[in-house]
Amino acid sequence: MPGGEFWPEYLRRYHTSDAELARVASEVKPGLLVLTHVLRLGGADEEIVRNIREAGYGGPVVVAKDLDRFTPGAALRAGDAPSATAGGPLASTRNRPGTR
Repeated sequence: MPGGEFWPEYLRRYHTSDAELARVASEVKPGLLVLTHVLRLGGADEEIVRNIREAGYGGPVVVAKDLDRFTPGAALRAGDAPSATAGGPLASTRNRPGTR
């Protein structure tokens, strides 16, 4: 088993599940929930976001990619819809080095 026999226990003990994240985000109500350091375990970004939605969080959420930069407090523009992928509608609100 990759990671050794205690890997599944370690993951549950020291990482936040999709359902736990949905509960916390629902309480905190962030302007944009940015997921980083995601353990996909074979799942796609869209599946992670769907799991968070199904667990009850309905606010804006994005799975960050390497070199993404987000401005705290920046509002989503009208018509932008949060997306789990860089090619989705939220991509225009991301700042990458050398772009605006």
